[in-house]
Amino acid sequence: MNLEISGTAPDLQRLTAGTPVGLTGSAEFTGRIDVINATVQADLGVSADAVEFHDRMIDKLKCTLRA
Repeated sequence: MNLEISGTAPDLQRLTAGTPVGLTGSAEFTGRIDVINATVQADLGVSADAVEFHDRMIDKLKCTLRA
């Protein structure tokens, strides 16, 4: 089985409301999850431009999670 996902989080402020992080901006995500012979493999990525939190700003964010 495999699952491919992608999407956009257009308002990180709403998404992180009630958490101590409190991000603003938007982000895009993509990923793939494979289950082969009862083994799960995941490759997930997030990218964003101009993410703000508290009094800091990240101009460009790109991260990948592989498990």
